[in-house]
Amino acid sequence: MNQAAGRPVAVLAHRLGRRYGKLWALRDCSLRLEAGSVVALVGPNGAGKSTLLNILAGLIEPSEGEVLVLGETPHGRVRPRVAFTAQGHPLYRSLSVAEMMRAGRLSGWPSWTFLWIGGSANCPAGSRPRYL
Repeated sequence: MNQAAGRPVAVLAHRLGRRYGKLWALRDCSLRLEAGSVVALVGPNGAGKSTLLNILAGLIEPSEGEVLVLGETPHGRVRPRVAFTAQGHPLYRSLSVAEMMRAGRLSGWPSWTFLWIGGSANCPAGSRPRYL
C-alpha cells in the first residue's frame, strides 16, 4: 500500500474529512503523493487547504477518513520528520531546510504554510531554500 512501482509514497489519504461542529472544513479528500514529488495545493479561501496541511502535519485529527505520512499516522514516530510553516512566515535564505524546520518546531508548530516531509535527493535537509 505504501509503494508504487518502486517509488515510496510520502502521503496517502483516503476520504479525509474534518468537521468543526456542523461545518465541514474538508470533506472526502483523497490523494497520493510519491516521495520526491513537488506539488502545489491551490484553491479558494475556505476550500480546506490549511485544514489538510494541519492534518498532514499531525496538528489536528481528521473527523473521518485515513491518512498515512511516511507510512504511519502523522503522530508519534513520524512527527520529527514532518515540519510545517504557516502562511505569513518568511523563509530565511541563510538557513538550511533542517534549520528552518528546527526553528519552526522550537517556536511552536501551530503558528508556523510550508510542509516538508522527510528528505529526498531533490530536497535534502541540508539544502538552502531559494524560492517558493
